[in-house]
Amino acid sequence: MSQELPDKPHGMQRVVQDYLETLLLDASEEVVVAAAVVEELPTPVTDETLNETEIAVATEAEVTASVEPEPEPEPEPEPEPEPEPEPEPEPEPEPEPVAAQVAPKVVEPAKPAVPSAAIKLADDGVIQCMLVKMHGLNLAIPSDFIDVVNHLSNITLQLDAEHDWCLGTFSSNQRTAFLVDTARWLIPDRYDPALAQYNELIILQGRIWALACDELVRSVAIPVDKINWAPADSSRPWFWGTYMEERCVLLNVGKLMTQLNHAL
Repeated sequence: MSQELPDKPHGMQRVVQDYLETLLLDASEEVVVAAAVVEELPTPVTDETLNETEIAVATEAEVTASVEPEPEPEPEPEPEPEPEPEPEPEPEPEPEPVAAQVAPKVVEPAKPAVPSAAIKLADDGVIQCMLVKMHGLNLAIPSDFIDVVNHLSNITLQLDAEHDWCLGTFSSNQRTAFLVDTARWLIPDRYDPALAQYNELIILQGRIWALACDELVRSVAIPVDKINWAPADSSRPWFWGTYMEERCVLLNVGKLMTQLNHAL
């Protein structure tokens, strides 16, 4: 027959059991804490550990290098377009040279040379002339070229059929002289035979040529500085100049005789 333990001993057993459970609980917590501390402690570094780490890093780098895609080549930059050449500027026209304004020179006409004889000038610088009328024109014939003055009725003319400007020929000092139709020769554009009123003739030096005229007026002394000289290239070589006080034309007898000689 079993005997039941008294209540007191049973209570003591319970207390001991609780005490032991408490100890076990504390011990298990210490173990957990210790394990945690152990886990947190760093692993001691050894040569093997270093080698393994370097190998792992190298391997990782190789893997990364092998895995990363090769970078795409950068596109070559497009060449910049060459700038268009600027058009060359047209050369500016050279300014035309400005002609220097030169005051016109007043050139006094030179006295034409006399081929047959020089005109004798008086001490006061004048030319002695015979003033005659011919077909409405006043002619001043230098006296130095006059040989003889005669009346037309005093000579015997032989007709000259070869030259229309010649009224005829006559004998003068045992020479044959030609009487010139003065108006027809000097002013053919104004010549009118009906108006010809020849009464006088002037035999020139050399007694080859004689000039028919209407009237002998008088002798005149023409100052050289009062003569308006004709240009040297005048279309009428016999025209020497003009003397306005007498409203006359100065006859260049030397040029006139040269023309007549060429006309024969």
